[in-house]
Amino acid sequence: MYSMKIKDQIIETWKIIYKNNEIAGEYFYSNLFKEHPSIEKLFKTEFDEHKVKLLDLLNYIVSRLDDFNVLIPQIRKLGIKHNGYGVKKKHYPIVGNILIQTLRNFIGEMWNDELEMVWIDLYNQIANIMMNPKDKQNKIDIDWSD
Repeated sequence: MYSMKIKDQIIETWKIIYKNNEIAGEYFYSNLFKEHPSIEKLFKTEFDEHKVKLLDLLNYIVSRLDDFNVLIPQIRKLGIKHNGYGVKKKHYPIVGNILIQTLRNFIGEMWNDELEMVWIDLYNQIANIMMNPKDKQNKIDIDWSD
């Protein structure tokens, strides 16, 4: 269970990232490929397209903080697509770590342990659905309360 305060922090700090979406996307992918060069071969299209898709997806997720489960059909489809691109289960933790580094870098002083914990939790639940898109039991279980 997470507080409404942390939910509000996610929304506010996400605005910082999204207004710098091109730079944040560049930062994410340059770090991903620098730290894990073998992953770059999985990308068949222009990186500019991927930068936009990544940030737009995260923006959509943040806009649905009150009803994550409406996202599940799209997340499943995304998982099936990624499986088709050759993405393996071992890649998801790598991407998650780079995502957290990116968020931490752009959010700066507003970043805190609770914010990190909820982003990690959210990413792991989404990644689990993407890794197992046919498992109909998967859901996003994050509760906001005071």
